[in-house]
Amino acid sequence: KMYLYVKYAFSYVIAAVLAVLGYSVNESVIIFDRIREHFRMMRRADSMEVVNSAITATISRTVITHTSTLCMTRSQCSSSVALR
Repeated sequence: KMYLYVKYAFSYVIAAVLAVLGYSVNESVIIFDRIREHFRMMRRADSMEVVNSAITATISRTVITHTSTLCMTRSQCSSSVALR
């Protein structure tokens, strides 16, 4: 019985790690794409201004995505503990 619980819990850990890696890669792609867009729009701006503007434009989306994922993960963990 303990073996099945450890195997079940380990699958959640693997899923969480893959989700974090997926979000990290996705956010990197989105930020670099936004930097490219901002370089085209802000031709006279300094490089640091363009990067800062791109990161500021994506930060709210990042926070919302990670918060919703955290809420979903916590609800799954609490329901799995309740099932034990």
